[in-house]
Amino acid sequence: MGALAGNFYFGLFLGMTGTVGIILGLPLDIRHITFSAANLAFCSVTLDFNLPGTPRYWPLAVSG
Repeated sequence: MGALAGNFYFGLFLGMTGTVGIILGLPLDIRHITFSAANLAFCSVTLDFNLPGTPRYWPLAVSG
């Protein structure tokens, strides 16, 4: 289920990037999401999937 959910949300983010960029007036395209996801994956593997607590919970703090 995790792999399916990950692929679903990744596709959702890729598909919505252009629209969000237009709404916010930012020059965003799909490459921004792809590069960010690849960098997060490389960092996660390097750290043996043990991310410090702060980056893991940061999106919750920003949205809440």
